[in-house]
Amino acid sequence: MAGLSILQALVPGRLHNVSLQAHAGQMLGLIGPNGSGKSSLLHTMAGLLPSTGQVWLGKQRLEHMPLDDRARRLGLLPQRNQSAWALRVHDVVSLGRLPWHDDNPEAIDWAMRQVGVQAFAEKSVDQLSGGEQARVWLARVLAGCPDVLLADEPMASLDLLYQHQIAQALQAYARQGHTVVVALHDLSLAARYCDQLALMQEGRLEVIGSVHEVLNAQVLSRIYGVDVMVDLAAQPPVVLAR
Repeated sequence: MAGLSILQALVPGRLHNVSLQAHAGQMLGLIGPNGSGKSSLLHTMAGLLPSTGQVWLGKQRLEHMPLDDRARRLGLLPQRNQSAWALRVHDVVSLGRLPWHDDNPEAIDWAMRQVGVQAFAEKSVDQLSGGEQARVWLARVLAGCPDVLLADEPMASLDLLYQHQIAQALQAYARQGHTVVVALHDLSLAARYCDQLALMQEGRLEVIGSVHEVLNAQVLSRIYGVDVMVDLAAQPPVVLAR
């Protein structure tokens, strides 16, 4: 599977010469305060924001890839999802197969099993709770089996159970050899599930590295403007504002 690299990405007013690499088999977490550039970076990685710099998917420049190939190899789970029609869950998930021009039942069933929504397959998506819907939207992206999965705050506004179910599904997808990049606000979740972290502030990449390298109490306190306590030896790890 291919990793994803971004070199000297500049989006005026949003990103300032950001360079990083996300590796196959790992989950990279983007962390930082509101407005730090996490969503802008994800959309730049997906080729949805005009920018200077380069985005590479494996050994190919994203801008040079045919659109069908790009759609098959790179999946984006946006921050807000909504169905305009009262579609069945199975039909929503099957939309993830559009780049492949098929409705592969094995891929669709596999995606629903990964996030535990197979029991809802015949229900209308608008009859589900927010947490159940969040898992359906993730299943839709998984059904396309992209090499790289980008997720923008997929656990936002969910209760504890659904937060961990989504995080576990993303981590499992990475462990299968794919590349996962996810924007997160919950630093304890980031410490528990991510292999690498990238800390952003005001559109700049402050530091990227392992969980232990990035989740430094002094650095986090400076970036977030609040006294932060970090205990990575705890099981699970804990990062809290004092």
